[in-house]
Amino acid sequence: MSPQSGNLSHVSLEHGKENLKEILMTYRCVTALFALLAISTPSLLHADHVEETIEKLTGLNRALLEVLSENGKASASGKAQLSSRAAALIANRGALLEGLIAEHADAADKLAFPADLLGSLAAAFPESADKLEERGAWQGTVEIVVETDDNFSIRKMLLRLLVGSEVLDLHFTELAPEGLMSGDILTVQGVRAGSQVAAADSETQGAIAEGSTCSLKTGDQKIAVLKITFPGVAFPSDVTRQLLHDTFFATTSPSVNTYWQEVSAGLASATAASGDVFPLDDSVYQLSSDDGPYGCSVNSGDYNTIRDAALTQATNDPDFNLASYDRIFFIHPSPGGSCWYGLGSLGCWSSGGWGTNSYAWQHTNAMDAPNRVEGVRVSAHEGGHNLGVHHSSSRDFGTETLGAPAVQGTLSEYGDYYSMMGSSSGHYPMTQKLQLGWASLDSGIHQLQTVQSSGTFTIKPAEDLVGGLKALKVKRGTDTSNSNWLYISYRQNGGDYDTTTTSAGHNNGALIHYEDSLTRSLGRTHLIDFTVANGWTDVALASGAVWSDTYSNLSITVGAATATSLDVTIDYGAIACIELAPTLSLSPSSQSAFAGGSAEMTATVTNNDGSGCSASTFTLTPAVSAGWGYTVSPASLTLSSAQTTTATFTVNPPEGTSPATYTASLTAN
Repeated sequence: MSPQSGNLSHVSLEHGKENLKEILMTYRCVTALFALLAISTPSLLHADHVEETIEKLTGLNRALLEVLSENGKASASGKAQLSSRAAALIANRGALLEGLIAEHADAADKLAFPADLLGSLAAAFPESADKLEERGAWQGTVEIVVETDDNFSIRKMLLRLLVGSEVLDLHFTELAPEGLMSGDILTVQGVRAGSQVAAADSETQGAIAEGSTCSLKTGDQKIAVLKITFPGVAFPSDVTRQLLHDTFFATTSPSVNTYWQEVSAGLASATAASGDVFPLDDSVYQLSSDDGPYGCSVNSGDYNTIRDAALTQATNDPDFNLASYDRIFFIHPSPGGSCWYGLGSLGCWSSGGWGTNSYAWQHTNAMDAPNRVEGVRVSAHEGGHNLGVHHSSSRDFGTETLGAPAVQGTLSEYGDYYSMMGSSSGHYPMTQKLQLGWASLDSGIHQLQTVQSSGTFTIKPAEDLVGGLKALKVKRGTDTSNSNWLYISYRQNGGDYDTTTTSAGHNNGALIHYEDSLTRSLGRTHLIDFTVANGWTDVALASGAVWSDTYSNLSITVGAATATSLDVTIDYGAIACIELAPTLSLSPSSQSAFAGGSAEMTATVTNNDGSGCSASTFTLTPAVSAGWGYTVSPASLTLSSAQTTTATFTVNPPEGTSPATYTASLTAN
């Protein structure tokens, strides 16, 4: 019998000043075979049903390994009985694993079997081979949609990979690639069960939208607005052609056009190629029941069914030329039951044979007939997704304004109260303007200045359409990596949109957003609360206030605030010793060994202490099951700040180890 393997992972435990990092491993044995599998226990217990699924899947894994062990010693008649048992176990495992990938990809990846063990199972039980998970690599085109409910509180994002004629749902085990957009060509490696893929590694290779007019974020955004409805469903009479025209294209506020013009300082606008909303009259495209059924399930991909049926009708209309538009909005009632309030593609797609376009689906309930404010809010929000920006979120560190580097804090998806991409009708944050090319870094008319040394700076309000310095991109301390930044901007009751989101307290200080690797991977902007005691309706660092970073040598002082400018002083003081948790990881993530043999892993340790600290010595302490052998070489590591090095961790399961689950750990302190 050839060696079979399982998975390996880690979990971090932090204990006060010691900042322990613990790596948990689980071992399984099949007769003389030793297989390695990992469970990241604390992070898996965020929901009872996930914990229950993990427990069930762990039991099924053990039972299937036992059947595989018995199969190697069974007679022909015994193998037939074992094949029946295996079929039931494999079917149950597959269903559980597929669901777990969708809910907790990291746990699913660790509980799925490695490739060599899957090969042994497929050879032993060929009639059930197609029900086993698959480990491999897949390349295709990314398709991302973001759903919003009517309260702007519940958000769903579906990330799909179009691989030939197959559509795979992607779930990343760790952080997604930074800047991932619809239309990107992506290769992922991981585990697949059904249509669900837990992606443990990924790489982008360009985007199909590059070079298309849909990829342009400046200039006139050519929009077609299609009124559609479904068999047996009436289109609301108050959502008229004139209402839709004014919502999107009016030159007087509110409209998507005036919002984009104001927020981009004239660099972008919304127009229809024909100079009017399409269709040119009050007609509604009645979708055919032959192309249905229609629904509002994001997971089922109903949006593409609606898109295809609507565009099939529209392109048969001699007055409609799809090539004249880059952004298509479908305005529709619910085909039955509940429906999304707004749904938008993140960037541009090129699927279904319709060319390269962005798409948005909006419920007629979102089109506010009396004053069109709500329609503009939803349309500019979904339109923001179409341009390529995610939500404007907030990040809460409890009693601290800003936690230590690498600390996640509590995320609130729509938590930015000052942004159309959050929970208001205000300007997109400066970070999103930078992403869209509506502002520039260190040059141009509307700019953000990079700050890495002490100084005093004067910034203009974001609503000021005249050129000048609009924000600061401030490095978080000279003793941190180049991945942590604070964006400082200034808001006033100016223009037609920020007047609805700001108050006297917010106008008298700096709004500050934080950016780190988590922010970039999620694609969000993260507003930070600089008045923790006052709650999230008052977050600005006020004029006259000083904030000093607990975890770096950075301090920010807000000076004079006027109707036209805000003074901000950045100071990088003496570099103090700031001790942070070391990082410990084990590699490879999947391997196998015979009982009585050994499993060897490389432990990689990084000293995350600030540059003001002297070198630290970390002791590597293993803990294994009774009777198991181990070695760690070297047993301790002395590292300077930011230095990384490795050690070898070897575990020896003894002869006669029975099929079961065992745990070992390695800590650095």
